[in-house]
Amino acid sequence: MALPAPVPQRTRTCWSSRWRPSRSRRGRRRSRQTSHQRGRSGHRPGRAAGAAARSPSRLRRDPSVFTAVRPGDEEYLVTPSFTLQWHITQVCDLHCRHCYDRSDRSPLSYDEAVRVLDDLRIFCRDRNVQGAVSFTGGNPLLHPRFDDIYRAAVERNFSTAILGNPAPKERIARIVDMGMPAFSR
Repeated sequence: MALPAPVPQRTRTCWSSRWRPSRSRRGRRRSRQTSHQRGRSGHRPGRAAGAAARSPSRLRRDPSVFTAVRPGDEEYLVTPSFTLQWHITQVCDLHCRHCYDRSDRSPLSYDEAVRVLDDLRIFCRDRNVQGAVSFTGGNPLLHPRFDDIYRAAVERNFSTAILGNPAPKERIARIVDMGMPAFSR
């Protein structure tokens, strides 16, 4: 017995938590982004301030699996951004009971990390999407070259986020000086 094809979700949380559709008072779809999601300059990711819109995204769901069910659903099959959730280290200074990964793996070297960022930049450019990197782990701040890797991501114009444990104010200030993360928890 064949299973029915899955119906596309009404939000893009599976691609990125940075964009969700909403409805205006008159019922038309519009995109909703807060100012921190638009970036420092206030414009939407993937668009140059004052420039014409970029080519449409080529990152889309497989049409043999996901189809538009109602008129207007086509917009939910493409995405303007791609987020890499990157576990750059398994080292952690907490021992939470709910932690799902207590494996002991070596962190990537700085050179390997830069290669990953360069590959991500090419991937995003070829598909006309805005790239984002969400650093996580363990505690990403404990990676021996976290500051250098974070700086490399910022220099490649990726939106950044950090999912780590509390850190001293001085450390946070250094990170913010390199480039403000979209969010940090």
